[in-house]
Amino acid sequence: MSKNLSDLAKRLEQSKSRELEQVQQIESEKLHELSQSLRESLRRELTTLEGDMIQRHTNLSKLLSEIRVKTYNEQKEGLQQIESEAINLIQAVTKLKVRYWIVPLIVALSIILGLVIGMWGLGVAISGRTQTLTQLNEQIAEAKKQREAVGQYDQIVQTYRDAIEIKKKPNVWQTDKGTWAVQFKE
Repeated sequence: MSKNLSDLAKRLEQSKSRELEQVQQIESEKLHELSQSLRESLRRELTTLEGDMIQRHTNLSKLLSEIRVKTYNEQKEGLQQIESEAINLIQAVTKLKVRYWIVPLIVALSIILGLVIGMWGLGVAISGRTQTLTQLNEQIAEAKKQREAVGQYDQIVQTYRDAIEIKKKPNVWQTDKGTWAVQFKE
Protein backbone atom coordinates (compact mmCIF):
# COMPACT_ATOMS: atom_id res chain seq x y z
CA MET A 1 0.00 0.00 0.00
CA SER A 2 2.66 2.32 0.68
CA LYS A 3 3.91 1.63 -2.74
CA ASN A 4 0.50 2.40 -4.11
CA LEU A 5 0.34 5.54 -2.12
CA SER A 6 3.72 6.57 -3.25
CA ASP A 7 2.83 5.81 -6.88
CA LEU A 8 -0.41 7.62 -6.43
CA ALA A 9 1.41 10.58 -4.90
CA LYS A 10 3.87 10.57 -7.78
CA ARG A 11 1.12 10.43 -10.33
CA LEU A 12 -0.77 13.08 -8.54
CA GLU A 13 2.36 15.18 -8.45
CA GLN A 14 3.02 14.61 -12.15
CA SER A 15 -0.58 15.35 -12.99
CA LYS A 16 -0.45 18.47 -10.89
CA SER A 17 2.80 19.47 -12.59
CA ARG A 18 1.28 18.93 -16.07
CA GLU A 19 -1.82 20.85 -15.19
CA LEU A 20 0.29 23.65 -13.78
CA GLU A 21 2.33 23.77 -17.03
CA GLN A 22 -0.89 23.78 -19.04
CA VAL A 23 -2.30 26.56 -16.90
CA GLN A 24 0.92 28.54 -17.31
CA GLN A 25 0.89 27.98 -21.06
CA ILE A 26 -2.76 29.03 -21.27
CA GLU A 27 -2.04 32.08 -19.12
CA SER A 28 0.93 32.94 -21.33
CA GLU A 29 -1.19 32.64 -24.48
CA LYS A 30 -4.02 34.68 -22.95
CA LEU A 31 -1.54 37.34 -21.81
CA HIS A 32 -0.07 37.42 -25.29
CA GLU A 33 -3.56 37.77 -26.84
CA LEU A 34 -4.45 40.52 -24.35
CA SER A 35 -1.18 42.27 -25.08
CA GLN A 36 -1.82 42.15 -28.85
CA SER A 37 -5.40 43.31 -28.37
CA LEU A 38 -4.25 46.16 -26.11
CA ARG A 39 -1.58 47.17 -28.63
CA GLU A 40 -4.12 47.17 -31.45
CA SER A 41 -6.55 49.25 -29.36
CA LEU A 42 -3.81 51.72 -28.45
CA ARG A 43 -2.71 51.97 -32.09
CA ARG A 44 -6.30 52.75 -33.16
CA GLU A 45 -6.66 55.31 -30.37
CA LEU A 46 -3.34 56.96 -31.26
CA THR A 47 -4.31 57.10 -34.93
CA THR A 48 -7.64 58.68 -34.01
CA LEU A 49 -5.93 61.07 -31.60
CA GLU A 50 -3.31 61.96 -34.21
CA GLY A 51 -6.02 62.65 -36.79
CA ASP A 52 -7.87 64.86 -34.29
CA MET A 53 -4.67 66.74 -33.43
CA ILE A 54 -3.86 67.29 -37.12
CA GLN A 55 -7.39 68.58 -37.71
CA ARG A 56 -7.16 70.88 -34.67
CA HIS A 57 -3.72 72.10 -35.77
CA THR A 58 -5.10 72.86 -39.24
CA ASN A 59 -8.06 74.71 -37.73
CA LEU A 60 -5.78 76.66 -35.37
CA SER A 61 -3.44 77.55 -38.26
CA LYS A 62 -6.38 78.86 -40.29
CA LEU A 63 -7.67 80.80 -37.31
CA LEU A 64 -4.22 82.29 -36.62
CA SER A 65 -3.86 83.26 -40.29
CA GLU A 66 -7.23 84.99 -40.21
CA ILE A 67 -6.32 86.78 -36.97
CA ARG A 68 -2.95 87.84 -38.45
CA VAL A 69 -4.58 89.20 -41.59
CA LYS A 70 -7.22 91.04 -39.60
CA THR A 71 -4.64 92.39 -37.13
CA TYR A 72 -2.30 93.34 -39.98
CA ASN A 73 -5.07 95.23 -41.76
CA GLU A 74 -6.07 97.02 -38.55
CA GLN A 75 -2.45 97.89 -37.77
CA LYS A 76 -1.87 99.02 -41.34
CA GLU A 77 -4.83 101.37 -41.18
CA GLY A 78 -3.66 102.69 -37.82
CA LEU A 79 -0.11 103.16 -39.09
CA GLN A 80 -1.35 104.96 -42.20
CA GLN A 81 -3.32 107.33 -40.02
CA ILE A 82 -0.30 107.91 -37.76
CA GLU A 83 1.90 108.43 -40.82
CA SER A 84 -0.52 111.00 -42.22
CA GLU A 85 -0.60 112.87 -38.92
CA ALA A 86 3.21 112.74 -38.69
CA ILE A 87 3.57 114.16 -42.20
CA ASN A 88 1.21 117.01 -41.36
CA LEU A 89 3.13 117.69 -38.14
CA ILE A 90 6.49 117.64 -39.94
CA GLN A 91 5.20 120.09 -42.54
CA ALA A 92 3.98 122.43 -39.81
CA VAL A 93 7.28 122.19 -37.94
CA THR A 94 9.22 122.83 -41.16
CA LYS A 95 7.27 126.02 -41.76
CA LEU A 96 7.99 127.13 -38.21
CA LYS A 97 11.69 126.34 -38.63
CA VAL A 98 11.92 128.49 -41.72
CA ARG A 99 10.17 131.41 -40.08
CA TYR A 100 11.59 131.36 -36.59
CA TRP A 101 14.86 129.49 -36.81
CA ILE A 102 16.46 129.35 -40.24
CA VAL A 103 16.01 133.05 -41.14
CA PRO A 104 17.68 134.31 -37.93
CA LEU A 105 20.36 131.66 -38.37
CA ILE A 106 21.16 132.92 -41.86
CA VAL A 107 21.32 136.52 -40.60
CA ALA A 108 23.59 135.49 -37.70
CA LEU A 109 25.87 133.50 -40.00
CA SER A 110 26.10 136.46 -42.38
CA ILE A 111 27.10 138.78 -39.52
CA ILE A 112 29.65 136.27 -38.21
CA LEU A 113 31.07 135.78 -41.71
CA GLY A 114 31.38 139.56 -42.14
CA LEU A 115 33.16 139.87 -38.79
CA VAL A 116 35.54 137.02 -39.59
CA ILE A 117 36.41 138.48 -43.00
CA GLY A 118 36.90 141.93 -41.45
CA MET A 119 39.13 140.54 -38.71
CA TRP A 120 41.12 138.60 -41.29
CA GLY A 121 41.63 141.75 -43.39
CA LEU A 122 42.66 143.71 -40.31
CA GLY A 123 45.05 140.92 -39.32
CA VAL A 124 46.62 140.92 -42.79
CA ALA A 125 47.05 144.71 -42.68
CA ILE A 126 48.56 144.63 -39.18
CA SER A 127 50.80 141.74 -40.18
CA GLY A 128 52.07 143.68 -43.22
CA ARG A 129 52.79 146.75 -41.12
CA THR A 130 54.43 144.63 -38.45
CA GLN A 131 56.71 143.06 -41.07
CA THR A 132 57.55 146.52 -42.43
CA LEU A 133 58.25 147.78 -38.92
CA THR A 134 60.41 144.74 -38.18
CA GLN A 135 62.39 145.28 -41.40
CA LEU A 136 62.88 148.95 -40.55
CA ASN A 137 64.05 148.07 -37.04
CA GLU A 138 66.52 145.57 -38.51
CA GLN A 139 67.81 148.17 -40.97
CA ILE A 140 68.15 150.73 -38.16
CA ALA A 141 70.04 148.23 -36.02
CA GLU A 142 72.35 147.39 -38.97
CA ALA A 143 72.95 151.11 -39.63
CA LYS A 144 73.77 151.66 -35.95
CA LYS A 145 76.28 148.80 -36.05
CA GLN A 146 77.85 150.22 -39.20
CA ARG A 147 77.98 153.71 -37.65
CA GLU A 148 79.61 152.32 -34.54
CA ALA A 149 82.09 150.41 -36.70
CA VAL A 150 82.80 153.55 -38.75
CA GLY A 151 83.20 155.53 -35.54
CA GLN A 152 85.68 152.97 -34.23
CA TYR A 153 87.62 153.01 -37.48
CA ASP A 154 87.60 156.80 -37.47
CA GLN A 155 89.23 156.72 -34.06
CA ILE A 156 91.79 154.18 -35.30
CA VAL A 157 92.48 156.26 -38.39
CA GLN A 158 92.82 159.42 -36.29
CA THR A 159 95.25 157.62 -34.04
CA TYR A 160 97.32 156.46 -37.00
CA ARG A 161 97.11 159.89 -38.65
CA ASP A 162 98.48 161.48 -35.57
CA ALA A 163 101.20 158.87 -35.39
CA ILE A 164 102.03 158.83 -39.06
CA GLU A 165 102.50 161.72 -41.27
CA ILE A 166 100.40 160.97 -44.25
CA LYS A 167 101.73 162.38 -47.44
CA LYS A 168 99.02 160.94 -49.60
CA LYS A 169 95.45 160.27 -48.85
CA PRO A 170 94.88 156.51 -47.97
CA ASN A 171 92.23 154.39 -49.61
CA VAL A 172 89.49 153.30 -47.20
CA TRP A 173 86.82 150.77 -48.20
CA GLN A 174 84.51 148.18 -46.77
CA THR A 175 85.34 144.54 -47.48
CA ASP A 176 82.93 141.79 -48.50
CA LYS A 177 82.80 140.60 -44.91
CA GLY A 178 81.62 143.97 -43.74
CA THR A 179 84.89 145.15 -42.15
CA TRP A 180 86.77 148.31 -43.11
CA ALA A 181 90.14 148.23 -44.77
CA VAL A 182 92.73 150.99 -45.14
CA GLN A 183 95.55 151.08 -47.67
CA PHE A 184 98.27 153.63 -47.29
CA LYS A 185 99.97 154.90 -50.36
CA GLU A 186 103.62 155.71 -50.29
